[in-house]
This record gives sequence, C-alpha cells and structure tokens, in this order.
Amino acid sequence: MSDPTRQQLQQAYELIKGKQRQQALEILLPILQADENNVNAWWLLANAVTEPNDAREPLENVLRLRPD
Repeated sequence: MSDPTRQQLQQAYELIKGKQRQQALEILLPILQADENNVNAWWLLANAVTEPNDAREPLENVLRLRPD
C-alpha cells in the first residue's frame, strides 16, 4: 500500500471517529474503485455507513479478503 493511500485511510478513520461519515466515504470510495482488494478500506467503509444493512457488503469483502 502506498503512503498516500495509507494517509488517506488514516484521514478517513479520523473522519469516522469525528462522525463526519460522508467525508470519509468521499475518501474511501475512490480508493476501492482503484483497489477492490484493499481490506482496510472495506473495513473503514463498513464503519462509515450509517445503516447496518449497508455494512453487509463491506464486511463480506473483509471476510473474503481476510478469512482469519
């Protein structure tokens, strides 16, 4: 993972902690478009959505990528 991506993920994490979920989504979605196997981005996406049903696909992807 590149340093810019790592920094973006950290920024998205901070935004989620600060309840700025929409801004976090704006960072995470392009990362996942570029790399659909980024397990950290999927995990953060699951935490950025507000509806529990919207977390299902991201969490399934986390399990697919890291079954352990």
